[in-house]
Order: sequence, then structure tokens, then C-alpha cells
Amino acid sequence: MNSTYIRKRLADSLTAMRKAADPCARIAHSGMVQGYRSLLAKRSDLRKEPPKAAPEPTRQDNATSELARAVEEWSNEGGSGEGRRR
Repeated sequence: MNSTYIRKRLADSLTAMRKAADPCARIAHSGMVQGYRSLLAKRSDLRKEPPKAAPEPTRQDNATSELARAVEEWSNEGGSGEGRRR
């Protein structure tokens, strides 16, 4: 969503909240005002700090190295099948 659109909707909701005679309508517009304000705050936070790439999980690296170690141990024990032929 565009910031200009959000600001316009915020202003419209503020005006409607002030003019609302029904308490339920006032509460509904108040909730929309809070929502638009939080959207604007979130957008400004995102502009200040560019999104960062998530770090690669190290668990996968550990799993790969464990697999490599297991294969190495298996081949050292003669698990490859070579040398067993008679």
C-alpha cells in the first residue's frame, strides 16, 4: 500500500470517528485509526533499516559434516565392499 493512501484513510477515519454519533461506529473507527497508525509506523521502520537476509542455518552444516564423518568411518572399516571378495 502507498503511504499517501494510508494517510488519506487515516484522516478519513479520524473525521468519521469524531462525527460518529453511535458508540459502536466510534469504536470501529478508533480501531481503524490505530491500524492505520501502526501501518505507517511499520512502513517508516522498514524504510530506516533495509531488510537483512536471514543467516544460513548452521544445523545443516553440522548435519552435512556428521554425514561426511559417518561415510569416512564406514569406508575406513571396509564398508565399501572392496577387499571382501574371495
